[in-house]
Amino acid sequence: MRNILLLGIFGAFALFLIYTRAPETFSCVAPIYYSIGEFDSRFEITREEFLAVLGDAEQVWEENAGKELFIYREDAHFRVNLIFDERQEKTELVLATEEELNIEQAGYSEADTVYRNALYRYEAAARDLEIAFNKYEVASSAYSRAVSKWNASSKQDRDEYTRLERERLELEEMFESLQVQQRAVESIYKELQEALEYRNALVAEYNKSVNSFNEEFAGGQSFDQGDYTRGQINIYQFQSEDDLRLVLAHEFGHALGIGHVEDEKAIMHYLLGEQSKNPLELTPDDAGGFSTRCSLF
Repeated sequence: MRNILLLGIFGAFALFLIYTRAPETFSCVAPIYYSIGEFDSRFEITREEFLAVLGDAEQVWEENAGKELFIYREDAHFRVNLIFDERQEKTELVLATEEELNIEQAGYSEADTVYRNALYRYEAAARDLEIAFNKYEVASSAYSRAVSKWNASSKQDRDEYTRLERERLELEEMFESLQVQQRAVESIYKELQEALEYRNALVAEYNKSVNSFNEEFAGGQSFDQGDYTRGQINIYQFQSEDDLRLVLAHEFGHALGIGHVEDEKAIMHYLLGEQSKNPLELTPDDAGGFSTRCSLF
């Protein structure tokens, strides 16, 4: 009888150890109590903000299950750790590089605006010059015909001569005005060419930066931003709270005993990229993974 009692106590203690150290074993019938373990302050998030995101991540699964699956308790053995390493350093480098790219893009946009304004002014000035030149050509041809007619006349009218002289002076003023317009157009054209060269230089530099960025950082990311092992979740990197919420939801899924699924938009897909982060929702594959996991309970 004493041996049976000892075995019962030992069995209960073993079950307690399994529950506290491997909570996914009972995740379908009992909530997982968790706490915050290591919390590296180099991440740009406060402990309170981290707790709020944890709450959002667990709620994604709890809404589907219709019950509490996770409960935060400060003394819980199951811990969620925030660990700063080279992965977050790379993430911060990505964010800093993206900010530099945004600055370069803004510089290009400003240069493009300057170029387009110069192009507009050049085209308008060139049209005005063409109109003025055509007007001068018409007046000059009419004047030449009138002079020829006056010279050919046997009776050269003095009043006509005075009128022609006045027209000659007006043509000279028109020609001088055309020269001023011509110089203005040439000046705007020079400004246009300089703006174009500067804009093209900026876009070439921007494209070079984008190509370098894509070569270094582009491509699908596996869920190595975090990992789950029995008794703990480790988070290594995130770019935003939305990103962190998705990674936590993924690792909570593993804590529930759910493996990876095929749907690329699923929280439990092994690659990060296609999921909707805001709002964060389970896909049928995610919900199916949980149902299958708990079908025997």
